[in-house]
Amino acid sequence: MSSRWGCQLQVRTSIGVSSFARSQQDASVALALADQALYEAKLAGRDQVKAFDGHGQHFPPSN
Repeated sequence: MSSRWGCQLQVRTSIGVSSFARSQQDASVALALADQALYEAKLAGRDQVKAFDGHGQHFPPSN
């Protein structure tokens, strides 16, 4: 992507996701799982997405 100043800008991202049902846990647990997923995504390299379900299991399951 070129900016109006003629410079190129490259954006890369790592994403951590968690999913939970309100009946399973409170928001602080979901936030902690999302933080852990983000940490794992960063360790795995650029442009990664890692996710946990409400039970602390990775999803989708890795083979």
